[in-house]
Amino acid sequence: MFVELNIQDVPAKCVLDTGATLTRVYDSNSHLCRTHLSETMSQMKSVSDKYLSPRGKGNFTLDFGQEKLTSEAVVADLQVDGILGFDFSKENK
Repeated sequence: MFVELNIQDVPAKCVLDTGATLTRVYDSNSHLCRTHLSETMSQMKSVSDKYLSPRGKGNFTLDFGQEKLTSEAVVADLQVDGILGFDFSKENK
């Protein structure tokens, strides 16, 4: 399922994937957001079984219209703007 939202005021179309352990954002989006990233040791695999190299992790403001949430996300080269994973679903019931 795709969800339209803003990440740090940048329009994005994210996949809601509760099978994904971590929430992730596309690395070009984080560049636009200029978010401070910290190091991460997370290893990620894409749906196509390819390992992704994370650039780091940071806290991002996710704006769903009337609802604004802050979520930690790992930044990596993705095929979509972002993936809202199980961690996001668990934190924001």
